[in-house]
Amino acid sequence: ERQDAIKKSRSVLAGQLCEQVAPFLPNFPCSHDDVGFIGKPIDFIGFSGMSSETGEIKEIVFIEVKTGNSALSKREQEIRTAIEQKRVRYVEYRIEDV
Repeated sequence: ERQDAIKKSRSVLAGQLCEQVAPFLPNFPCSHDDVGFIGKPIDFIGFSGMSSETGEIKEIVFIEVKTGNSALSKREQEIRTAIEQKRVRYVEYRIEDV
């Protein structure tokens, strides 16, 4: 039982490390200069093109980093579905006279 807990703990730590270095690895979907780490409920949001010469944002990319055989959680699946179904919006929240 203890060995299983240690193995799971190592796996979680390895996954967290991979999340942090992922933007610097080959084939990451955005330049590391174009991503912001969120962590929960999704790992990164990328603004492709932001760090380019023109600075023009070409697309916004939601990125979930997984290692090994790990699968998306139910919440991560819901987020993916909402994005795929274009249930996404931009809100400007303004606080007046503070």
